[in-house]
Amino acid sequence: MLIACVKTGDKYDGEYVRRLKASVERHLPSTADHPFVCFTDKPVDGVMCEPLPAELPGWWAKLGMFRLREPMLYLDMDVVITGDLTPAIEWDEFGILKDWWLPGFNSSVMKLTGDEGHVWDRFAPEMMPKLYM
Repeated sequence: MLIACVKTGDKYDGEYVRRLKASVERHLPSTADHPFVCFTDKPVDGVMCEPLPAELPGWWAKLGMFRLREPMLYLDMDVVITGDLTPAIEWDEFGILKDWWLPGFNSSVMKLTGDEGHVWDRFAPEMMPKLYM
């Protein structure tokens, strides 16, 4: 299973990516089976990086995770890992955090099973400017 993050723009530099990767390595006993990849517009030394979906600007790039159609644990750049990630890896269903301030969900941590491609298929990019950012 892939462990992924998205780095777009200049808000977070490469050090954030390296720290997140190191934290994953500390809190996941078998990282050999779980490669860490950063989807980014600016490659980061020491980290496997892949390009962002060109059609999704800014934080919308996170939506590109759904087009991959593979199991993964997604983590935002500012997530702080405080314990073993094994239960999240072993979880066999889609998972997302409940938002602690507003009704709804917080996508800073998502567990994808690989069966969520319909989210990408049904996404309408023309709606991006109309949605609250």
